[in-house]
Amino acid sequence: MINTLNDIKVSDCAVSGTHGIGVLMANSMMFQRFPNHDGYDDPSFSSFYGQTLPLMKDGIPVEIVHMENLPFKQTLADVKVLIMSYSNMKPMEERYHQMLVDWVKNGGALIYCGEDIDPYQQVPEWWNKSPYAYHSPSEHLFELAGLDRKPAAGKYTVGKGKIQVIRRDPKYFALEPDGNKVFKECVYSLYKEVSGEKVELKNNFVVQRGAYVIAVVLDESISSKPVQIKGLYIDLFDKDLPVISQKKINPGEQAYLYDLRKITEKSKAHVLCGASRISDERLGEKEYSFIAKSPLNTTNVSRVYLPSVPKEVMINGEHFDWKSNWDKKSSTLLVRFENNPDGVEVNVKW
Repeated sequence: MINTLNDIKVSDCAVSGTHGIGVLMANSMMFQRFPNHDGYDDPSFSSFYGQTLPLMKDGIPVEIVHMENLPFKQTLADVKVLIMSYSNMKPMEERYHQMLVDWVKNGGALIYCGEDIDPYQQVPEWWNKSPYAYHSPSEHLFELAGLDRKPAAGKYTVGKGKIQVIRRDPKYFALEPDGNKVFKECVYSLYKEVSGEKVELKNNFVVQRGAYVIAVVLDESISSKPVQIKGLYIDLFDKDLPVISQKKINPGEQAYLYDLRKITEKSKAHVLCGASRISDERLGEKEYSFIAKSPLNTTNVSRVYLPSVPKEVMINGEHFDWKSNWDKKSSTLLVRFENNPDGVEVNVKW
């Protein structure tokens, strides 16, 4: 896994699904981790997860938007619908509200969830100190937007954009059966209204970064169907690193695959994946060697790409049975040996 993380490249490829739905988060969220205070509880950080997990379970790659980053214009540049609540956090600076209102007036859509009844609403802060006397920070936000300080649940037009108010603490979206139904309906409806597109609902996420394919199929989602990925891959989550032509991923399972079709240097032998650090690589006209180092009492399983069928494989000077470990369709050799921190020498001739 460490080798793959060193090898994986930054990619323009995005995680599959509808983008442009974000959840606002502030540093002050950590101040409210106390789950039960003055008669109000938020078990297991449910006010945050209530805004995020219902959407993720529908296959939406929800984006986290940091309130402290709102001064940077690019923070909301790709966000179409922004979800927020002051049930689990508070704004540390009043200027953030003006930035949110300006974004809405320019066509953004804001969904505010909350009853504003938690005891942290009354902590001595800027919204209840002179010159202000608000009972909650959201009153300042709504007033800036030209709404009542405590607007009822509903949808309001603000400039070119919309503000949707849901008078329910988001913790209930996670804690109650079907508690997120109205929340999701509001998000999906508002997204279509501002973007003109339907939200794509699915039970999986898939992304390809270079040669690596990462996929997950969700449980508790809109479907219990597995996802089938077809091609030519090394299964990196299988300790034997098999070459497979298809991978079936069931709900609750993940896959991490090396796409063998992405090999570009087909004339050059190289280690594709394995459980050791590779060094001292030497590449001849028809020969390839390297040193593999890893801790004692661990087994190395590596898959090596070769431009041709091997004729001889030596591991620390001993012959290795390459015939039963050669995969013709992928042109890869599976080598297996006990690791040594001092190094194990592998030499291949073809």
